Amino acid sequence: MRFLAGVLWVFVAVSTANAQQLLLIQRTLAENPTNESSDCVQVESDGSYHFEHTPMSLGQPGHHQIHVGKLSDEEMKQLQQMLDDPALQSLTTPKPDKGFMAADFDMLWVTINRGNDRQILFFESAAGANRVSGGDRYPSLYQTPTMKPLLNWYKQITKRKDDIDKTAAPTCSLKVKRY
Repeated sequence: MRFLAGVLWVFVAVSTANAQQLLLIQRTLAENPTNESSDCVQVESDGSYHFEHTPMSLGQPGHHQIHVGKLSDEEMKQLQQMLDDPALQSLTTPKPDKGFMAADFDMLWVTINRGNDRQILFFESAAGANRVSGGDRYPSLYQTPTMKPLLNWYKQITKRKDDIDKTAAPTCSLKVKRY
């Protein structure tokens, strides 16, 4: 029995080591200082995904809704084409100022694994608004045409209903950082 458990543990460790995060999208929305929600989508290079939605209120624990699944080969091909778009690859945004915090904000962070490097982008998600951070402006997600295909993909993945996993543990919502 221990041998079988050991073999299984090695298999899981090797499988996990081979899976590499391809894409991470995190959105934090704070309507006021006491209400906040967080969405997080992780996609691995093998097509597996993990989506979490966590509404939070001050003094209340967050209740996660977690979706787990695997993208089809066609969905993965389409996502990879979006990520390989030269316009997206060349896109840059200012980093948040560490002192910046607002009572109400709607921010989207996008991290794309590009081999040995990571492309990290920050956007204001509220339509039309540009929040100032240390003299820099965050681009509006809705006014950045290069992001439109990825934004549409993100909206579709957050609408999936048949992949809710009530036993899954939250893994990425807690990684949202405030700068």
